Amino acid sequence: MGDGSKPKKKKNKILLFVLLLVVIIAIALLVIILLPSQTPLSGLFGTRQPAFTVNELNFSVGRDRVFSHADGFVAAAGSLGLQVMAPDGRETLREPFQMSEPAITEAGGYFIAFDIGGSAVRVFNNSQILSTIEAEGDVVSASINSNGWFCIVTQER
Repeated sequence: MGDGSKPKKKKNKILLFVLLLVVIIAIALLVIILLPSQTPLSGLFGTRQPAFTVNELNFSVGRDRVFSHADGFVAAAGSLGLQVMAPDGRETLREPFQMSEPAITEAGGYFIAFDIGGSAVRVFNNSQILSTIEAEGDVVSASINSNGWFCIVTQER
């Protein structure tokens, strides 16, 4: 009969094997994570892309902002008017006027901003106001097509 030393030796060998495996995995992870440019495995994770900066677009058109875009230009309309930013972050147009419920739509590089329930309407492109309208009734909706033709729907006051 045995004294139980064989199962104990087998248990110790398994424990030693698991411990050795954990140490090898930990070392491999440290090498991969801490020294990625110096290891042969770094190619498996792709090349690192250099950081690049982007321009922050700061719109100051008030509350209830709505946005539209065309050809990389971004137009915003809000309670204080409209503003257009170029793809590089430069402001290309600003038109201050009041709107209580601003809306904006775009087609073919033409924009129309209007005040739902109000009377203010502006038709513009990325650099200039093409038309300024004060509607006689309350503006319900407005649309523009890719040729710059627009339609304004109003309701009598």
